[in-house]
Amino acid sequence: MDYSDYLKYLEGEKNSSLRFLQEQTHWPIIPDLTKKVTKSGTYRPFRGDTLIFPVKEREAFVEIQRKLYRDVGESLAAPLDPEYFHITLHDLNNEIDIHNKNKLSELMSRSGNDVKRLFKKLATYFKKYPDQEKIKLKAIGFIGPPIGIAVLFAPSGERDFKLLLNLFNTFQSIVNLVDPLKPHLSLGYFLPEEPTKEIKLQISKALSTTPKIELELDIAELEYSEFTDMNHYTTKFKLKDFG
Repeated sequence: MDYSDYLKYLEGEKNSSLRFLQEQTHWPIIPDLTKKVTKSGTYRPFRGDTLIFPVKEREAFVEIQRKLYRDVGESLAAPLDPEYFHITLHDLNNEIDIHNKNKLSELMSRSGNDVKRLFKKLATYFKKYPDQEKIKLKAIGFIGPPIGIAVLFAPSGERDFKLLLNLFNTFQSIVNLVDPLKPHLSLGYFLPEEPTKEIKLQISKALSTTPKIELELDIAELEYSEFTDMNHYTTKFKLKDFG
């Protein structure tokens, strides 16, 4: 997949979310949501590990989140804590894919060690090529329904695309994900129930604009993180720890 194809893929994902809302199709309640969110809007215990870029410049996202919850909050679970706002690089293990708790703990431990090994190699590489440590992204819209709402990003240029996808592919050796990377920042999850037709239209209207946001990811800040639910993440180590 080249840069042009990747941009088309991301635009297609964005448009698919909008069509889902606008065409008033059946709203499925799927395990990806019910295992994370209760009917009352609290977050269920849900363990796993992941590779993320923490986002420290949060003001623009907090404002978007505030507006979303003002307009369609009755269909959303509790807002995600801005302290944990992040761009996911690569999902690893979680309770949807691995039901046995002991097996999950074993795989998380193994993944943590594998990530450390790759972080050491990456730290050596980026020490030699520090000009490749930054990746620029730009917001192109929203994705998420019927699970949640997230700001979708695309690489700002072909160089950023190559750096991002090469980094993603580095961790495919740990957990091989089928779908291409969709860089996004989650703002909230839906309640596990179908919204009314009117609310769906309001959601569609809220997600039809494109936020004017650009981000610069610092590869040194890439972190291996564990979560206990979708609103609590713990940093275990960062790539820069191995520099």
